[in-house]
Amino acid sequence: MPLSLGPGRWRVETIRDGSDGLVQDGQVVRGGDMTGVDVVAGGGCAGIACRR
Repeated sequence: MPLSLGPGRWRVETIRDGSDGLVQDGQVVRGGDMTGVDVVAGGGCAGIACRR
């Protein structure tokens, strides 16, 4: 999923549907970076980004 974040470093936390239930992931990205979220067919995800 493309992120449109301002400059600097951001902590991105996601919760997504996985094959065995919910999966929580976290990563640090920079404004303008691209990231992806893998979900099972028919699944979904939610996320939050906070400036570091």
